[in-house]
Amino acid sequence: MDHMGINVDNPMNILTQDTARQFLSNSSPEEKYRFFMTGVQLKQLDTDYRLIEESLICTREMLVKKQPHLNILKKKEHEAKLRLKRLESNQNSRDELAKLSNEVMWATVKEFREEDVSLKEHLQELQRKMTTSSSHRMDTKTSLEALQQKISTLDLELRQIDSGFSSRKLEIKILDSKIMALRDEMTKVMAEHRAANAAVSNAATKIADLEEDLVSEHKRLKSLDGGRQAQTIVEKERLEELIKTLTQEQSGCKHRIEELDKLEEAKEEELYTCQRLINEKSSKIKNEQDLIASISKGQKDQLARFGGLAMVELIRDINASRNFKSKPIGPWGSHMKILKKEWTGVIETVIGGNVNAFLVRDFRERDILQKMLSSKTWERSQCPPIIVAKGDAFDYSQGEPDQNFDTILRVMEFSNEDVKRQLVNLHNIESTVLIKDRGMADNTMHARPQNVSSCYALNPKREGRSAFRVGGKGGASGTQPIDYPSHLRLRDIDQAEIKLHELKIRELLEKVYVHNQDLQTIKGQIQDFMKERKQKERRINEIKIELRKNNAEIRQLNDALIDLAADSRVSILEEEIQLAKEELTQAEQGYSDLQTELDSFNPRLDHPTREKNDKTTEEEQNHVVRREKSDALVDVKKVNQQQLENLQWWTNKIEDYQRRMEQKKTEIDENRQELDRWLKTAREESGVNEIDTDRTVEQLSRLIEKQKAKIQELEKSVGEESVVTREFEEARAAHATARAEWNSMSRLVNTMTNSLKIRRARYKRFRSLITDRAKQLFLYYLLQRGFSGRLIIEHGDHGNGTLKLRVHTNEENKKADEKDPKSLSGGEKSFSTICLLLSLWEAMGCPIRCLDEFDVFMDAMNRSISMKLMIQAAEDSVQTQFILITPQGMGNLSITDNIKVSRMQDPDRGRT
Repeated sequence: MDHMGINVDNPMNILTQDTARQFLSNSSPEEKYRFFMTGVQLKQLDTDYRLIEESLICTREMLVKKQPHLNILKKKEHEAKLRLKRLESNQNSRDELAKLSNEVMWATVKEFREEDVSLKEHLQELQRKMTTSSSHRMDTKTSLEALQQKISTLDLELRQIDSGFSSRKLEIKILDSKIMALRDEMTKVMAEHRAANAAVSNAATKIADLEEDLVSEHKRLKSLDGGRQAQTIVEKERLEELIKTLTQEQSGCKHRIEELDKLEEAKEEELYTCQRLINEKSSKIKNEQDLIASISKGQKDQLARFGGLAMVELIRDINASRNFKSKPIGPWGSHMKILKKEWTGVIETVIGGNVNAFLVRDFRERDILQKMLSSKTWERSQCPPIIVAKGDAFDYSQGEPDQNFDTILRVMEFSNEDVKRQLVNLHNIESTVLIKDRGMADNTMHARPQNVSSCYALNPKREGRSAFRVGGKGGASGTQPIDYPSHLRLRDIDQAEIKLHELKIRELLEKVYVHNQDLQTIKGQIQDFMKERKQKERRINEIKIELRKNNAEIRQLNDALIDLAADSRVSILEEEIQLAKEELTQAEQGYSDLQTELDSFNPRLDHPTREKNDKTTEEEQNHVVRREKSDALVDVKKVNQQQLENLQWWTNKIEDYQRRMEQKKTEIDENRQELDRWLKTAREESGVNEIDTDRTVEQLSRLIEKQKAKIQELEKSVGEESVVTREFEEARAAHATARAEWNSMSRLVNTMTNSLKIRRARYKRFRSLITDRAKQLFLYYLLQRGFSGRLIIEHGDHGNGTLKLRVHTNEENKKADEKDPKSLSGGEKSFSTICLLLSLWEAMGCPIRCLDEFDVFMDAMNRSISMKLMIQAAEDSVQTQFILITPQGMGNLSITDNIKVSRMQDPDRGRT
């Protein structure tokens, strides 16, 4: 079935109508050649050979590329073999390592013996320290008893003062109540006094008015026109002039009162300023006293400045310890010296807690130091930080600003370079600029100087207590005040400095005394102003009374001018005058009584006021005494608390010494056990009772490490013996395997190449035979018509070639040129093509052949000859089936047993 399918799919075997027309009429020489090659199935064979050839080329190239890999594998095998030989020379180093291992065991035994002696000595030292600590604890207990007695005495004195405060406050409160009651009563009497004064004034005014009326009446009666009117007018003008003078005087008094108010306000401002100056000087005195106390305390122990007794004990423990390979560096403040003292507060503010810091080289030493710190009792934030860093003498000069600037680094001196460089790393002291004047510092930071990270300026208003942080990195603007720590640990302890602070205290006390004198003077001036103001107010009241009286007289004069012609009323006026005088007498008596009562208030107020002032002054003095007692109590309590802490500290130390003694005893026992164990191990391992060595375990360990390093270096460069052996076997096997595979593949390629050459030769020979057979058959079939000709087949590379027909239509004229089928008539060209097809079919040897509409363009003669030719070819090929399809009739065809004609019915052309 496959063979039949291949034959049916062959376009040369089954020529359909279109394929037959293309092959017979329109095909070019190249297309005819392709039809020929496809028909004889040589094209697929040629394609397969070319694919095999390409595959062989790729495989050969691959073998060439793999040739260097074979060399690499061979080199690896050689290198592995060399490493294996080098390992054989490593045995001497191993023997030396074994000897050093035995010696290090005996050196360890020696160190355990020395450690036993050291532990016993340390135990004796602890016993001595515990005895000393017990003595200190007894001294501290004695001091505490004296301090407790002093605290009890001061408490009693303070309670007595406080009880005096309570009784005195009650007395002052009673006096205040008494003074307020007297003042309230005085206010009421003054109101009644003013009313009585007004009544006397009114009565006197009334009498004066009546008397004037009476005089006027007498004058009127004497002479109705005796110049009275003119006299009245003159009197009126005089009174008006008097009123004007009094008004001016009243205005002057009011103006003076305003001036006195302003003066009093100014003096009160001066009083407030003076009191503020006194308070500031008092605060400075307190600060200077605190500084003297701080400096005096620092004189007792230089290290105590950085953490009290705990720091002193810590340094003592560090010096006594043998656990540190490199002694911790600290506290850092002990390695610093400030050259310009005015910057002490700024520098300590910048460095902060690292003034107490310690520097260690690795984390193991940090853990040891941390255990020591944890065993101490530190005040507040005095526990020192621990910095872990290797010694690195890096160059920081590239990060420093211009030489014209003072920096923290430049105003300091260091006794340890590691401390200096850690501060450079942590706090940028090489680029922190110090400028005294704040304005100059601002301008400098705005200019953005190179290598300046921050800037500080002094605060002249709070000298020694505060400064300013000016700007920021990159020249940023802004000023931030900073306060110094209350206790400066980096301050140099100098007796001259204490004297300087004492001199400042004396100067401040003198200033306070001057300010107090000024304060008293200002208070006296204010009292004078208040007294003068009262006088002016009193005169204003008097002027008001006189003005009212004069105004009343003017009104009367005006009435008199109107009533000059009135009837006589002398008796009536005299009676009214008598009644008014009686009222005046009564009012004056009441005014006199009220005045007497009012005058009695001043001595009544003076006594409680003076008594209150005395009580207040006494209370202020007692407050001063109490503050002094309280400060003394606080100081004693601080000392007492310190002594309690010291007592607890000595108690803890004694307990610690006891614990450490027990620990040392345990360590001595453990060391003895370890000594016995190592001694036994050393004897068993070395096989001798004793090996005397002068080298230490550390020295031997270094030698062992060197031997191990040597062995490891060799093993590192060469590898372990088992690994190197395995690698050598693997490298040899890999090289042999790869070499065998390459040789096998090379042989296969050579065999395939030779086989392909043979098959190519057979292919060309077969192609030549088929071509020759087709040529002979083509000529044979042409001769059946009387034609002659030849078939020209040119074979090219990769299946490219041409197939050309040359035909002689005139047999008689042998010398006529051969014609191309395109120049032939339609029937001749179709006949020639049929001859070609029959010759190709015969050369192919296919069992089935089909041709559709082969005779469309043939004339009757060519068609008849072609049919006979094809039927003859079919009869000659007994095993071959010919199928010919034509639209022409087959009436002239002789039907035999080998020929079967199948005719289709004519189409029905009728309409439906």
